[in-house]
Amino acid sequence: MSRTEEKEPWNPFFPYKPRPIQVSLIKYIQRFIAKKSHLVLEAANGTGKTIAALAAVLPYARKNKLKTIYMARTHSQMDRVIEELIKISENIPVSGIALRGRGAYCINPLVKKHAKSNRAVQLMCNQLKLAKKCNFFNNMESEKRVSPILRELTNTPATAEYILDVTEAASICPAETARKMLSRVEVIACSYLYLFDPEIRPNFLDKIDCEMENLVVIIDEAHNLPENVNSIASDELSSFSFNRAIREARNNRNYDFITFMEACVDYLFKENQKMKANEERPIDPAIFLENIELSCEIESDDEFFEEMIEVGENIRFKLAKQGKEPRSSLGRIGEFFFNWFQSIGKKDFTHSVEKIKFSDSKDTFVKLNLSSLDPSKAIIPVLKKVNASISMSGTIGDPDAYKLLTGIDKLSSNSNIFPSPYLKTNISALVLKELTTLYNKRSPTMWTKIVEAIAALISETPANVGIFTPSYAILRELLRNGLEQAVDKPIYEAKFNMSSLENDKLVQKFKQRANKGGAVLCSVLGGRSSEGADFPGELMQSVVVVGIPYAPPNCRIDAQIKYLDNKFPGKGRLLAYQIPAINRASQAAGRPVRGLDDRAFILLLDYRFAAPHVKNFLPEWIRSSIELVENSTDIISLKARQFFESNN
Repeated sequence: MSRTEEKEPWNPFFPYKPRPIQVSLIKYIQRFIAKKSHLVLEAANGTGKTIAALAAVLPYARKNKLKTIYMARTHSQMDRVIEELIKISENIPVSGIALRGRGAYCINPLVKKHAKSNRAVQLMCNQLKLAKKCNFFNNMESEKRVSPILRELTNTPATAEYILDVTEAASICPAETARKMLSRVEVIACSYLYLFDPEIRPNFLDKIDCEMENLVVIIDEAHNLPENVNSIASDELSSFSFNRAIREARNNRNYDFITFMEACVDYLFKENQKMKANEERPIDPAIFLENIELSCEIESDDEFFEEMIEVGENIRFKLAKQGKEPRSSLGRIGEFFFNWFQSIGKKDFTHSVEKIKFSDSKDTFVKLNLSSLDPSKAIIPVLKKVNASISMSGTIGDPDAYKLLTGIDKLSSNSNIFPSPYLKTNISALVLKELTTLYNKRSPTMWTKIVEAIAALISETPANVGIFTPSYAILRELLRNGLEQAVDKPIYEAKFNMSSLENDKLVQKFKQRANKGGAVLCSVLGGRSSEGADFPGELMQSVVVVGIPYAPPNCRIDAQIKYLDNKFPGKGRLLAYQIPAINRASQAAGRPVRGLDDRAFILLLDYRFAAPHVKNFLPEWIRSSIELVENSTDIISLKARQFFESNN
């Protein structure tokens, strides 16, 4: 390290020997956050973005008495922030917390048994606190008991697991302890919800005791932010919700509610009769409510739905008091239609009715969809108030497009794509001519050729291989066309509707096969395994991306493309359709590459990956490694053999 670098303010906050690319990242961030800019950065997986961002931001935040909010999508990403802070704290004192929802922190047996959602946890928790029936909360009144724990937890970075262990040992409430920590720590690692959900944000800001202008926000895996923010503002309601809600209304003698909901049930039944399975149609939200009003002769406005919400809250409160799960379908329907009513006339929302067919039977149901189209409506009110922000990812795709979609282009902003730090010999990316998952080219012959290409790579890969497809339907086609018979390694298949715990167990079994001849993990693009899990080293030496996961055509995608086209002429399809799909494929391709020493053979089984309209939006580290070759099992085998032999 040079003498100049030793004098840099970031140096005490960087506990490793910095790589040149990390120094570049740090200096770039420091240069522009000093100007209160909003940065959009792409740097390859394994670059060390987390520690570089922390080392750049912490001295600036300390100097200006700011708090750092580090936002990520998954718990493992948040915990990684705390792990880096622990390393920093070996050189210089620093504090931080990985925040979880109240449900993850609650250790009360009654709540754990009966509360099945975060909302239910909140309601039961409040009821137990009011009744003084939670000893863990009651013990928070003991200064002698609480103060030493708070001192211990705020003097060193604390993971969620560490907070649970320490507070449970002291018989105090982990959630309340974490809440008290928020105003005392320098760094808070949390999900996007805490700032970008307008219902959660005010309470969060109150807990951290900090104004927006005193925050520096780091948004990790930022390519996920637009979709996540749209999800926060969107909602859906299935026809199943009404039967229980009608019973609740009858028990509470709310007959107007019953009449309204019966009219909704009748409408949805008629739509079910008219629509094809898995069909979705746009509907006018105002005309929908007018039709319901004509049918039931009841005025359905915001006051009507607010009253429904209030009755639902009372039902939940009574159930919580009885030690039961505090759930109310009536309240849920009131909340949905209140948002539906509020969205009438807003061009950044679309509304639809959808018929769903169960995959394992002939039964169908119908649901109403309220869909947000413009993530900038939620993102800009936050970012324009904070001191500075950093949006970073290994797969931003196009920083300018990201800035348009999020609204950051309206702020003082800068962007940069950092060069690939990988040795050319560490990454090989093959695109095969002829093969594709284009709908009009799907056939048994195409599936067979794709299976043969996959089998050729698996046979030359010493250890584990990952296969990621755009959908479970395509994955089933590969299995139906002989994938299991074509490979000599065990296959671990992710199933539709598999729980998080089940998926984690599947992934763990797959990883354990790495030093036992290897295995094959089959999952979908955009799923837990393709974005939320890491497979460094032999845990996944080769990865196969089968096709580009473009969203199936539906009226919501069409509405977003049209909306964004009106807002950004000629860019609607790029922003709403192309870039999100390419980012999902890129994320899967990067699963084996979590450090600069990792090596990966990437097989991209769709010739469209080599076309400029796709290739130009792949991250630089993949784009620079792509080789377009003929579809030949001999070529695949030769390329893979040479890759693994040279790396040995």
